[in-house]
Amino acid sequence: MIENKIYSFGSFKHKSFTGKQSVDFSDTIIKGSCFEQANPMTPVFPAGIKNLIFEGCNLNNCLIPPGAKLVNCCNYHWAIQNDLEQWIIDAKTGEPVEPMKKTRFKKLGLSTDPKDIPKEKMKESLTVETMKKIKFELANLQADPDEMIRILKEKGRL
Repeated sequence: MIENKIYSFGSFKHKSFTGKQSVDFSDTIIKGSCFEQANPMTPVFPAGIKNLIFEGCNLNNCLIPPGAKLVNCCNYHWAIQNDLEQWIIDAKTGEPVEPMKKTRFKKLGLSTDPKDIPKEKMKESLTVETMKKIKFELANLQADPDEMIRILKEKGRL
């Protein structure tokens, strides 16, 4: 198969190619391009594509053409939840599965369980709100170094 020169190594974020001909994509390899969409499960490519390989592409929130192969690509479906954070969602149910920034959630001591997403939409993202609380607490602790030392020892950081 040949490299698709038109669609390789490009930024096609939030663009749709559903109106293009399938022959523009069939029997080719698309390398290193971004096709990420704003909404989950978005149709991006025309129907009837045959023999397409994506290599090293960002296909987040894109519906993949039937039979296409993905090599070293990302194809998460994500949506902003009531905590104003991006959560990976189940492509079949649309339900949140885990936060996109799971490591950050854990470092901040936040739950990664979708059941803990607030029922009401927050005014500020959960991680930003949490970091502001931490900053406020640190400012208060600076006035009491003994308390700061006690907490750091408790957490095994001293």
